[in-house]
Amino acid sequence: MQFNRVELEKRVRNFSDEELVEMIDQKSDQYQEDAMEIALKVANERGGIENLKNRLKKEKDNEAAEKELKQKEQMEHSKMKAQEQIQKREIKERLPVRNSELSDYKSPYKTTRLIAQVVANIGSVITVISCIALLVTIVSASQSRYGFQWIGLLPAFGGIICGIFLSMIGQLTRAVVDNSDNTGETLSLLKKEFKNRSKTYRDRE
Repeated sequence: MQFNRVELEKRVRNFSDEELVEMIDQKSDQYQEDAMEIALKVANERGGIENLKNRLKKEKDNEAAEKELKQKEQMEHSKMKAQEQIQKREIKERLPVRNSELSDYKSPYKTTRLIAQVVANIGSVITVISCIALLVTIVSASQSRYGFQWIGLLPAFGGIICGIFLSMIGQLTRAVVDNSDNTGETLSLLKKEFKNRSKTYRDRE
């Protein structure tokens, strides 16, 4: 019996506060008298049964409060996310829709646009290089012992003019291509709108 009591005391001491309080309240153990005596002893060592109950009650209240706080945070997060989606949808509805998003038009001038862009870039590069060459020529001519000669500036001026013309040609070509694409998109939209209205009219009949 002494051995059983020692083992029982070890087992009771390993109980958590909640298990210990439950054991004392419900008297749920196969060793009723010995177990209750040991449980009360352990409870007194831990501050008394009332202190254990109050501590457990506070822990449960804290857990409930934390759970409620988490639920509120989740609800607020879901609410904010829903509001953001509504705002994004409203902003998207307010934005103007481009013709390219409504029509099935495909530009046949992609190669022309690419070449025009390349020509414009080449013209810009030539203009920059010619300006640098012009400055270098002016500095070199001013330091020459033969005096300043305007004829040495002609290649640089020619390069600048050539570069500007190339840039103008490239930009004008792109403008013409963009205008043609816009016209094509407009015609495609008009055809699509005409088909939709014709279909609606036939459905009404």
